[in-house]
Amino acid sequence: MSNRFRPPGQRKNLLQNDLTGYTHRQWRINLPLRDYQVRPEDIVPAFAGTIGKISLTGAFALAWMEA
Repeated sequence: MSNRFRPPGQRKNLLQNDLTGYTHRQWRINLPLRDYQVRPEDIVPAFAGTIGKISLTGAFALAWMEA
């Protein structure tokens, strides 16, 4: 079920639950497992973003080489 179809109170609770695992350090490096938790549902978007950046960089390199 998508978050936009949930009641506002439930969305707020989910957001608050996500933010409780994160201790923000404004002027220091935020390290995983010390300052925030890496959850399994965060891994798929991270891999997708990494693959997208690599393929975009490769496409630009090929276009630059052929130009």
